[in-house]
Amino acid sequence: LNDPRLIAKAEKWIGWTLANQREDYLLKAMRDYRSGTRLGYGGAMAEELVGLTDADLQALAHFLAHVPGTAR
Repeated sequence: LNDPRLIAKAEKWIGWTLANQREDYLLKAMRDYRSGTRLGYGGAMAEELVGLTDADLQALAHFLAHVPGTAR
């Protein structure tokens, strides 16, 4: 993860218990929030994902699924 925008989001989301979830789950959830298919958190996730590409979501899902030191 080399994009400062994505790093900032990932660091924020680690505290939201997203770290070390399954990568496929995270990617599907983020795609669904972005498209409006999945609702929740008062629209906060959809707002966080505005403007991110599918490649961005894939990178975030991979990073969050493998955060060191936060294993469940």
